[in-house]
Amino acid sequence: MSGVIVSVKGRYAVLLTKNSDFIKVKNKNYSVGDKVKIPHYKGQILAAAASFIVVCGGISSYFVPAKYMSVDINPSVMMTINIYNRVINTKPLNDDAEILLSKTDVSGMSVSESMDELIKNMTKSLRQYNSAANHAVIGINKSFVVVGSIIVSFFLLVEMMSWYKYLKQQGGEMTYRLMLEVALKYLIAYFLVAMSSQIVVAIMQVTSLLIRMVGANVANDLFEFTALKKGNWVIRAVVNALAYLCGAAALMLTNILVFMRFIELYLYRAVSPLIVAFWMSDDTRSIATNLLRKTTAAAFQGVLIVILLVIWQAFGVQNNIDLANADWIKTFASGFSYIGKCILFVWLLLGSQRMAKSLLQAN
Repeated sequence: MSGVIVSVKGRYAVLLTKNSDFIKVKNKNYSVGDKVKIPHYKGQILAAAASFIVVCGGISSYFVPAKYMSVDINPSVMMTINIYNRVINTKPLNDDAEILLSKTDVSGMSVSESMDELIKNMTKSLRQYNSAANHAVIGINKSFVVVGSIIVSFFLLVEMMSWYKYLKQQGGEMTYRLMLEVALKYLIAYFLVAMSSQIVVAIMQVTSLLIRMVGANVANDLFEFTALKKGNWVIRAVVNALAYLCGAAALMLTNILVFMRFIELYLYRAVSPLIVAFWMSDDTRSIATNLLRKTTAAAFQGVLIVILLVIWQAFGVQNNIDLANADWIKTFASGFSYIGKCILFVWLLLGSQRMAKSLLQAN
């Protein structure tokens, strides 16, 4: 590597290389304008130093927090997002959040990449989502099967006594045909109590199939926001920050609702033998019916969430809403539109559980 001496000061001189780099070298009686050839290793050191600065600067900037997002509902989570719109850290703020983050790791993901993780979570079985919780629930379910069978036996005894009193008053007696009909009905009841856990699993399998069908065309960049590049830089920075936060909050809230949905399904699976046992009595049948409706509603909520994502995608997050005729507002229209749609999406998302229960008339 060679260069031209551009400055001489005492013991040192400054060399300008062909790459427009300035290098400080020892003065060997140089004069301004002298062409000097420097050793090859010095060029390598210079290139390595420049590369090191660029690489370290890029790496360090990745880990520099640009914004923080707090989802302050149960579970509560704090997310740290860098300038590249990637999640670099998640901090649970309560015990439920620790369970959520142990199953859904979004660190290093962009907001768009985590969409795949969301769809996968919603189509997981109870065993796949959290094997430890599922194992505990199965243990509880098996214990309650015994209790449920006792409840069915009690209803069987009550019905047999009712038939006996009625026939005695009418001057008749119990026939083998009547006893066989009653026995067959309660054999079905024992079977339903024993298989109550599998009934919940079957409901989930049906809804998971629907989620896969509906969510097949959900784009990965669903919540991707293109930063504003025109207009007043202060307003632009505020709008961009709010838009990124709203998009991240909408996605995180979706994951939280999926987590809460699974918690509800674990609960229904655990107590299902007790509640299904009440099916045999006309007076208590509504209790068992309501459990089945609530279980179906909780599973169906996942379908509604995916439908909302599809509708969001169909509208197009970058389509501007005609907010006003003022030019300065039109400059930031895409940002305001995105924020407004995120807020509307969150509102609909929070109502998805109520909507599912309303559709299935689950009280």
